[in-house]
Amino acid sequence: MTDQPYPPPQHPSGGPAAPGPAPAGPPTNPYGGHAVVPAPGYPSAAPGTIGYVETHFGRVATFEKRFLAYLVDTLLVLVPLLGVFAGFAMMMAGSVAGAVSASDPGSGAGVVAVLASGAFGVILLSYAAMFAILLWNRVFRMGSTGQSVGKSWQGIVLIDAVTGVPIGPGRCFLRELVSGLVNQVVYLSSLWMLWDPDRQTVHDKVVTSAVIEVRR
Repeated sequence: MTDQPYPPPQHPSGGPAAPGPAPAGPPTNPYGGHAVVPAPGYPSAAPGTIGYVETHFGRVATFEKRFLAYLVDTLLVLVPLLGVFAGFAMMMAGSVAGAVSASDPGSGAGVVAVLASGAFGVILLSYAAMFAILLWNRVFRMGSTGQSVGKSWQGIVLIDAVTGVPIGPGRCFLRELVSGLVNQVVYLSSLWMLWDPDRQTVHDKVVTSAVIEVRR
């Protein structure tokens, strides 16, 4: 008796069965490219851990990338500091001019003293600009898109460690507040990721966030 090939599987209705689902490919990284498959030895693949984040969203950013991004953001905030220096210089010039004008009214130094009276306003405006840049870049921009100016330059993005989406301005403000407070102790909040098994800072842990690498 000759061997006969088995007939193709039949659908209950009598027709050929529908093909099964295609095998799933590697998990996609919504921020560009494929997520990486974590190497064995991760402490856990529970939601929020490094194993979970790297499996679903992308490779967790290195300390070096995060430091360079933070450095750029800090320099951006310090640009208006030039106005603060200018304001203090105006105040000093005004003090000198006031003394000269008092001893020699015809010297014209009184004009300089009047101009220097606006130095306090220049200083206030400069500090207001620094605060506005900080809020725009590190709270609203980073909270809404996941990237500050520095993070965008380094190709990294801040996400929720469970859902993978940006954490929003509210949680981003809390994150920055914790960072500012804890970093008063030898930058403890930022340095924490150097020994943390999930490579998170203290401010990451407070709001359950992670920073991953993306295509630039």
